Amino acid sequence: MAPQSQQPVVVGGKRRPRKGWVTLLLTILMQLLVFVYALVGAVLFYGMPDALDLVVTIAMAIGAIVGMAIMGGKKLIAFDRKAICESFRQGIWYFGTSAAIFLLSIGFSLTDETFVVSDGWPLRLVQTLLLCVGIGVAEEGVFRGLQLGGLLDVLGRTKRGVVVAVLVSSLLFGLAHVDPTTISLAEPITLVQAILKVVQTGEMGFLLATIVLRTGNIMGGAALHAIGDFLIMFTGIVLQGESTEISYVSTGDDALYVAGFYLFVILLYIPMVVRGIRLLRNTKAPHHGAFHRGD
Repeated sequence: MAPQSQQPVVVGGKRRPRKGWVTLLLTILMQLLVFVYALVGAVLFYGMPDALDLVVTIAMAIGAIVGMAIMGGKKLIAFDRKAICESFRQGIWYFGTSAAIFLLSIGFSLTDETFVVSDGWPLRLVQTLLLCVGIGVAEEGVFRGLQLGGLLDVLGRTKRGVVVAVLVSSLLFGLAHVDPTTISLAEPITLVQAILKVVQTGEMGFLLATIVLRTGNIMGGAALHAIGDFLIMFTGIVLQGESTEISYVSTGDDALYVAGFYLFVILLYIPMVVRGIRLLRNTKAPHHGAFHRGD
């Protein structure tokens, strides 16, 4: 399904064009406002640690949706059945790898004689579902909605520019998953984990960005993202009661295992990258994204 071209906004019978760099600055401002909105939620619920992650994530999701709507990207967040089905068709490998990781984690847990399902798992199940939905909408809205949309309005005039926009948004998405304070040059394994995590998450972001180019809609990608995260979180958070505050860089005894796991997932994600490259090759330029308001 090819993306539909967006017509310039007409107000009072006159076109109101907007420069691409203005769109980019506005989307950056919207991203900052999303994080400020989330920070307000964090402050208000600071004394409720069990609900803090969920509140912050939902606040970011709402902020991203409002931001995209203000920018004129209502098509990005519309319920489009065809776009959602196309997103799942193109992202089937991502769903499959998440399901495989889920089955492996369940299998390892069942073979562990010390494994016990902790109390309160039904409530954690509901909380984790809501958290994953919030993550899906928030991250797709910020990175594949606002961020990619702003980059495309500046760079989307040429095919090379579209490619650069997708790569930049994917790299920033990967970097957003690593806390620099967890990296220590005295412990090279932390740097290795960080690099591998950026690559692994960037692969995922690359596919989801190319899906948005194809469908012009983020909701299918948000659903894929939410399902994938839920399958990966299920065993540890829902069944074993682990914290939802996840650090992607470990300094403990499992540091080498974590690095190996990231490398394993990177290899699993290669078909996703191949799929994304094919989608990118089929994307026609110019492609200025959902926020374009040109002549």
